[in-house]
Amino acid sequence: MLQEIINFTKDIAHTSPDYFTSGLRPSEGLHVLIKLDESGNIPREADSVTPRSDCFRTFVIDKKSQPVEEWDEISKYEYYSDYFDSNKWLDSTNMKIHSTIPYSLWFKKGSVDNPVKGLPLKDSFSNFFSASIKLGDTSENEVSLIKQIEVFCQDYLIGVLESNSDYQKMKGREKDNPGDYIKIYFVHIPIELVVISKARYLSKKLFLKDAYTVKLDNEVVGLSSFQNTMGDKKIFLQHTTTPFGVNTRIPEISTAYLYQFQKLLEAKKLPSPLPIFIDRKELNHHLITVYKEDGVKSLGEMLRDILTLHNNEYSDVGSYLLLNWANTKKGLEFRDVDFVSNFRVVFEEPMVVQPVVNYAQGDYEVPTLHCQTILDFEIIIVQKIFSNALVTRTKEGNYIRKYFDEISSEYCSDTTYQNVLRYRKAFYDFIYKSRHEAITARMWFNILWSEICENIKQNKQFIIRELLDILFSLNHHFDSTNSNFGGHSMPSLIPQLRDNVRAVIHSQGAKHLESDEEFCYAAGQLMYMLVYANSSGNKSHALIEPYISKTQIKQFKLALANGIQRYSHAFEIMANGKGRTESLAAEVLGYDSEIDLKELLPITLAGYFSQSLVFEKTE
Repeated sequence: MLQEIINFTKDIAHTSPDYFTSGLRPSEGLHVLIKLDESGNIPREADSVTPRSDCFRTFVIDKKSQPVEEWDEISKYEYYSDYFDSNKWLDSTNMKIHSTIPYSLWFKKGSVDNPVKGLPLKDSFSNFFSASIKLGDTSENEVSLIKQIEVFCQDYLIGVLESNSDYQKMKGREKDNPGDYIKIYFVHIPIELVVISKARYLSKKLFLKDAYTVKLDNEVVGLSSFQNTMGDKKIFLQHTTTPFGVNTRIPEISTAYLYQFQKLLEAKKLPSPLPIFIDRKELNHHLITVYKEDGVKSLGEMLRDILTLHNNEYSDVGSYLLLNWANTKKGLEFRDVDFVSNFRVVFEEPMVVQPVVNYAQGDYEVPTLHCQTILDFEIIIVQKIFSNALVTRTKEGNYIRKYFDEISSEYCSDTTYQNVLRYRKAFYDFIYKSRHEAITARMWFNILWSEICENIKQNKQFIIRELLDILFSLNHHFDSTNSNFGGHSMPSLIPQLRDNVRAVIHSQGAKHLESDEEFCYAAGQLMYMLVYANSSGNKSHALIEPYISKTQIKQFKLALANGIQRYSHAFEIMANGKGRTESLAAEVLGYDSEIDLKELLPITLAGYFSQSLVFEKTE
């Protein structure tokens, strides 16, 4: 894993070196840009007191601040000045200066004169600048520039700041509040020297512990701090049965690349999930380009766009390392790391949701849903079957994916809540890792069926029909033998049952129900008539519960017969002299079998939610 990340970051550094700092928003606080002359002094106005406006610029930035031209310069200097561990500040003695290069000073206003602990800020200057020089490999020119800055800080910096109105408004406290920071950048220093100075600091400070740093084959290697902590003082984290203290050491340059990678994630300059392509490494560059130019996109959208760019070369993106990460209150967190051997964006057989359940004309215009890609499946099918709880469609038309996030039961039913928690990992693997076996036949049925039953309770008719269509149309993609439906292909069976039952009830006794499936479809039609005949003010689809709860055919027919008797007057009116109602009731009540009705309940519901054949107009 580490080597793939290192190679990925290395490629970005070589092909798009400015990507690390472009578009960054400066942090909250007071940012000061100072430009010294060749003598190390700050040029002043005619009064010989006030610093020249082009050589001393201040910017107060908070959450509401709007970008200005200087933000690019500020964010670039800030990026190369940032620290990653408070235990590795250059000002290790007084700990008042928090920046990591001598061309930048970060401190809190409260540490200037009367700090809560330690000495005032001015007493840190000597130690800070000396420590930066002692990192090694510092040229004579750099030493001269650093000394000039040190003298300026000792003699003039505090006085210049105290005369500035933006500085005067800053709160003088030392607690960990980002908005209290004062960040000074000496912008007369070429950015190339700033980058070199940062690299020098990282080479000495990125390893976790000097005791594990060694030199092998003229190369310094050590224990990386990337997603790693020391366990030498924690008994349960110690390797008590091994002869070595650590099992992985990496070179200095590799540690620096891991640091840069972490900074990209913390700045949200890479997507999550993040694929690092292995077979076709050239796609990594296009991934960055698509993400940078088109803004925040889902992984599926980016992969689709990448394949569009290479439609004459590749039909898929090959293997990749998949990293699902998040910036949390506790820092960077990797929620899933896995190798995907062969990811496919486009389905070999498109997923097509047909209008299997026949809707009443005028009720709803039934769309045919086409899913050519895994992205289509996620934002169309997954969004629907989990009731917008797993893949959430916002009012703006965007999608929020919650495969690893907290799910609130406040905005979905208990059934959906449990389904999301139980099955979201399987759908994540199916979508992002091309593990088609992750969603089993029974899992697919259980999810859809539980959601259908939940929506029956809530009387959501159109959602029920939509879920039935999805269940029937896509079942063979997850259940190749259609075992969920006794081997039947429901998109073919349901229309056939409808035609057969129509013929039976129109024949006035000349034709009869010939199969258990025909019986269940016809029984569903009869259940609809009973609910339709109910004159109560609280009419809903929940009224079918006394019927569908029966598993034996005798009990089921008895419940239907009682319903017919209860609504006999309404039945006489509905019959309207055509004989369809009588034929339907007679065929259902006269059929006998030993079937378990629960196994054919989906067919019963298909009959119930389809357009009534009794009320159907004769052409």
